[in-house]
Amino acid sequence: MIIQKQPEVCYKFIKENRGADGIVTVPPKKIEITLNDEVDLECLLETFQEFLIASGFVLNHDEIIAIVKETSEEREDEDEGDSEI
Repeated sequence: MIIQKQPEVCYKFIKENRGADGIVTVPPKKIEITLNDEVDLECLLETFQEFLIASGFVLNHDEIIAIVKETSEEREDEDEGDSEI
């Protein structure tokens, strides 16, 4: 007997069309991408980008999903807008 070890980490992206008032569309439409294991952030973002495209979102040829570091200048501009008079 072979016992399969379940992954300790699982990432899932799911989109499911249910139609109006919760009625399931015919045929039901479901997009699911699952990653069973630890992955690095780059792989997770690439997979999420693939999920968005499969779900119908359009990215231009020069657009990607990424983590963008905030600059100190952007942070200062944000802090100035939050001040009360």
